[in-house]
Amino acid sequence: MKVAILAKETDFGSKPLRDHLKCASALNVSFFFCMTCSLYVVGVQKANQVFIPVLDSASKTQKLCTTLALFQRSRFFFNLPGFIMESIDAVKLFSL
Repeated sequence: MKVAILAKETDFGSKPLRDHLKCASALNVSFFFCMTCSLYVVGVQKANQVFIPVLDSASKTQKLCTTLALFQRSRFFFNLPGFIMESIDAVKLFSL
């Protein structure tokens, strides 16, 4: 029966190296996971830094457009005092 050089039954001086590689592999996985999480957090922070002002501006724009539409529909009532004063002045001119 042939046994492979790196089989568990045979060390041939490779056990310390194999253990080191296993440990390094586990550390690499955890390091990769930490880096991925860190990059994700940084990406989310950068996205918030960029998009929250844009979304706030869009919200303010929507509010302003709604207010302007309300004023456009009611502009007769806002101009009513001016119209009344113009009509009074016009009547005064014609009555003289």
